[in-house]
Parts: sequence; structure tokens; C-alpha cells
Amino acid sequence: MKLRRLVHLDCLEKGVYLTARGDIFLSLPMTEGTLTHLKDSLVASAESEVAYL
Repeated sequence: MKLRRLVHLDCLEKGVYLTARGDIFLSLPMTEGTLTHLKDSLVASAESEVAYL
């Protein structure tokens, strides 16, 4: 639960808007670059927060 909250806040700082419980709602006109940014932000956030736990 703590990790999810930290990843949520970190993603918000990176401009990735997901719900506090981790839901992500995608839009059909998303580009490959947008999806890559989403993936990279989630992975980076999770990796950086796991290092502190």
C-alpha cells in the first residue's frame, strides 16, 4: 500500500495522471511517444521507490 502511494505521487510529478489506487485510463489518440512516457515513468517511479523500502 505504501509503495502504491509513493509511485502514485511520483508519477503525478512526472505528468502521469493515474488514480491513487493505480488505475490508468488510456485514450485512443495516444501516440507511441505518449505510451513510452507512461511506461518509462511507471517503471522509473517503481524502481526508485522500491530502493527505499
